[in-house]
Amino acid sequence: MLGIPFGFKNSIIIHKHVSVVSSVLSDLSQWKDWSPWQCMEPECLFNLEGTKGEEGHKQSWEGERVGSGSFTLIGKTSGSLIYRLETSTPWRSYSQISFSLKGRGGETIVDWRVKGCVPFTSLLQKMTKSWLENFFDRGLFMLKDFLELGSLPSRSQYVGVVDRPGFSYIGIRDTCDLVEMSTAMSRDFEVLTVLVEQAKLPEPDAYLAFYYRYDIVKKRCDYMCVLAYNDPPAVTPDQLKHYKLKSGQVPSHQSIQVRHIGPYKYLGNAWAMAMSEQSLHYYKEDRLVPWYELYLNSPLNYIPEDLMTEINLPTNIDS
Repeated sequence: MLGIPFGFKNSIIIHKHVSVVSSVLSDLSQWKDWSPWQCMEPECLFNLEGTKGEEGHKQSWEGERVGSGSFTLIGKTSGSLIYRLETSTPWRSYSQISFSLKGRGGETIVDWRVKGCVPFTSLLQKMTKSWLENFFDRGLFMLKDFLELGSLPSRSQYVGVVDRPGFSYIGIRDTCDLVEMSTAMSRDFEVLTVLVEQAKLPEPDAYLAFYYRYDIVKKRCDYMCVLAYNDPPAVTPDQLKHYKLKSGQVPSHQSIQVRHIGPYKYLGNAWAMAMSEQSLHYYKEDRLVPWYELYLNSPLNYIPEDLMTEINLPTNIDS
């Protein structure tokens, strides 16, 4: 098959015995509980063949967001597993995924490697490779959490294309490396919260985050932590300048919406669902409104497992 070859690797330490890790990885019926691919379309039917843990054990699927393909165990030793991944839609591709497992007391060092080929031009090579690498990395830490916690506290639900009212906003805009996003955004929201508590800014109707650019190749993000208001807030230009804040208005719009319940670190699952829905239906992006997360409750009052977030991809579905 002609296309662009790719390959990458990563490793993680899982605080479970190697036999437990091997048992989960070699049983494809359990992958639905932690796989980021299956999280994109949990209602999709996945068919299983063969005996778990033995060569020939196979999982196949045919869905809308996840397309169609198969995943087959083609090699297994006491310390390794090798799978063949083949997809038919949305594009034809072939990959080999290998897991090397090394026990160390009651924990396991998991090394995984992926190599394959995708049918894209060199213009898309870096972006496609970075997207796939991000996807597999997310699966690795989800596997770790599933094994160590016993379940994965992340649920995504596709709501649909909804009409959203316009709003005014005040916020802090910044850029950072992707690995620093959690720390950077927590810091910016803390600044905004303190300004509200000190009555230097009015109480907002909602908290949200805009994403102007998420560069998966350069691993950088341009974002804004936002206080949203149904009516224009009474804030002077001098106040905004003094506290280095941005302000503006968002017009009413349509939005592809996905609701997520669980810790913020799993929001990538909801974003992947929303973006796959956009790609599936060829929805046009509304360039007047940035992508945004709307936080329906606060980590100050709720445990991480109960946090509710709405992912919104503004779109021009009627145009």
